Amino acid sequence: MLSRFSRRYQHCLLKVFRMNVTLTHLVMLIFLTIPSHLAAQQIQESAPQPAELAARVTELETRVKVLEELVAKLTSNSPEKSRPKSTETQTAPAIDSPLVLDDWSYSVVHGDFGQSYYAINLTLRNTGTKRIKLIEGSVIFNDLLDTKVLAIKITPDIVIAPGTSVINSDNYPINPFIADATRMAAMKKEDIKPKMVISRIVFDDNSVIKVGR
Repeated sequence: MLSRFSRRYQHCLLKVFRMNVTLTHLVMLIFLTIPSHLAAQQIQESAPQPAELAARVTELETRVKVLEELVAKLTSNSPEKSRPKSTETQTAPAIDSPLVLDDWSYSVVHGDFGQSYYAINLTLRNTGTKRIKLIEGSVIFNDLLDTKVLAIKITPDIVIAPGTSVINSDNYPINPFIADATRMAAMKKEDIKPKMVISRIVFDDNSVIKVGR
C-alpha cells in the first residue's frame, strides 16, 4: 500500500516540476507533501496498532487526493495548456472593387490669365449589385515604364446604379513651374497607362466596403 502512495506522490511531483507554478501554489504543495511524506515514513519505521495504522493510512490517502486535485488544477491552468496553438497568420482576402474604369480621355484647356488645365473624363462602371453613392479613390497616370506622370482624385459624390456607367469630368490645373506636371500635355494617350486605386465605397444602403489595393 505504501509503495502505491509513493508512486502517486512521485507522479504528482513530476508534473509539478514540469510546470511554472506560483509561490503560493508551491507553498501549498510543500505543506501537503512534507507532512504526508513524514507520515508515510513513520508508518514504515514504527509498528503502530491496527486502529492507529488505519487512521494514518486514511489521513495519508486524504492528503494524496488533495495533492492530486491541486496538481490536476495547476496542470489545467498551466501556460502550456492555456497557450493557444500557434497558427499561420491568415490575411483576409481583399475585396474586389465593383467600380471599373472602362475608358478615359484628356485634353489641355487654356484658361484666363495664362492658366492651363487638364480636362480629364473618366468612364466609371458599377459592376456590383448595389447602387454606389460615394467613392474614395484616385487615378494614377503612368508612362510605359510605370513612372507616375499625374495623379488625380475621383469626384467623391458620384451616384452609379448597378450595371450602369457615368462619366466623371473635371479640370485639373497644370503648374507650369513643375516639369512633371506639364509632361502629360506633350504625351499621347497610347503612351499613358491609367491605374484606378479605390480605397472605400459607400452604397445606397450606407454599407461601406474597403477595397484591396
